[in-house]
Amino acid sequence: MKKLVIKWKVLSFMAGMKRGKLHLLAPKGHKAFTQRLVKQHNINAMVHSI
Repeated sequence: MKKLVIKWKVLSFMAGMKRGKLHLLAPKGHKAFTQRLVKQHNINAMVHSI
C-alpha cells in the first residue's frame, strides 16, 4: 500500500505542476477505501467510481 500512496503523491505533484488535478477511477466497492487513503495522506485528487 505504501508504494501505491507514493505513486499517487508523485502523480498528484506532477498534475499540480501543470495546474491540473489527479483523477482516480475506483470500482464502486473500492471507492470508500480509495477516498480514505486520499484523505489520510493528503493527496490532491478526485475519486470517481466506475
